[in-house]
Amino acid sequence: AMVTFCPVQMAKYLTEQFYEVNYSLRHRIDMLEVLEAGAQELSSTKSSLSEKRALIEPMTSAPCASQIVAGIIPSSHQQRHSPLAIADAVTAAHEKPTEPVWKDVVRQRVEQKTRRFAHGPLRPASTPQANRFSPVCGGFFFPLMGRFDSSVNTLDLLGKDFLVLGRLVFTLGSILHSAAMTPMACSMAGSLIEFTWVLRQHKEP
Repeated sequence: AMVTFCPVQMAKYLTEQFYEVNYSLRHRIDMLEVLEAGAQELSSTKSSLSEKRALIEPMTSAPCASQIVAGIIPSSHQQRHSPLAIADAVTAAHEKPTEPVWKDVVRQRVEQKTRRFAHGPLRPASTPQANRFSPVCGGFFFPLMGRFDSSVNTLDLLGKDFLVLGRLVFTLGSILHSAAMTPMACSMAGSLIEFTWVLRQHKEP
């Protein structure tokens, strides 16, 4: 939560502390996970959540079978809970003739004589929103690669701590994905390619 409210300060603090001495490997992996989650949350928009709700609401608002039966069966039959009475009520509801309303007749005639070459959008157009991660994506990305070749007592990325190195590369890729379509994305992608190219000679696969 703090990363989303103070992204510049928190990114600077976490990227600096990642290479400090007094942390375990678990703490360093936690820092990477926090940076990754903060980047994903800052790059996400509220419109995507509203669109998902708009697709789910019609499905949840549809009446279930019990509601349909409750609307067809009279209250006297509901109190009896008789399967025979329920079947009779459903059959009677289906056999009851319904007179078409004139609006439905007009709508059907218009539909029959209307030719459609393409359908409109099935969902409402989303309003454009600014990517909050765009101004601060460089602070999440570049400091993590600055000292990867340094070795301290509790961290040796090019040696025994290669698992943290793999998690670091994964986090950099996730941050780059969150920064997609931003002005700095091309520069970040080039730096990540150079970073992984240097690691091609690593003794661990």
